[in-house]
Amino acid sequence: MKRLLILILFGWLAQSCISARINSHQMVQQPERISKLLLLVTDSDNVFYEWNEDNYNAVLLGQFNSMDGFDLRKRIHNQLQMHLNTVKIIPADQKFDIHKLVSMDEFILNINDLEYDGILLVHTRALWREDVVINGDSYSNPRSEFHVFLMDKDLFEKQYMAKMSVDGSAINSFNNLFSRFSRELAKDLSNKGFILRPAVL
Repeated sequence: MKRLLILILFGWLAQSCISARINSHQMVQQPERISKLLLLVTDSDNVFYEWNEDNYNAVLLGQFNSMDGFDLRKRIHNQLQMHLNTVKIIPADQKFDIHKLVSMDEFILNINDLEYDGILLVHTRALWREDVVINGDSYSNPRSEFHVFLMDKDLFEKQYMAKMSVDGSAINSFNNLFSRFSRELAKDLSNKGFILRPAVL
């Protein structure tokens, strides 16, 4: 029991050292409630604007199922599923062979038999550590920035988009940042009516 209390206290302390800033935009006046989301995660250096072949090739081709990004995708999926707990999250990369180039046409063809209400694109724009010196002591603080797009399943038109920055302290891991990112995203999506309010925010 004592060990559990210590873990809970440490978890609370770790989360309290994290700050998040979100700038979001709702593109539809009356959003339809979503219960299943197809998740795409990328860390491409290019910027996503809208769903077309140029943007797909620049941001998603070879990225959403890459071998190098496997661990990042898994960690973000786990945190999103934990915090968006009123929504089923379906990772798109599980439908395709890992580290295989998948054209846009092939991608669309292969997801047609999946059951989902919308597409959530999480674009990890940056993950880095910032070294700071306080009273002669050096600390390495994790920093992150994300772009998020929620698109409809039929025309891939944007329903919602957001830019979020999440910063931690030296006691935080990037997984702590992914947790806070997911919690803030869940809160914003539920406030805007896209999803049912999760049990814990």
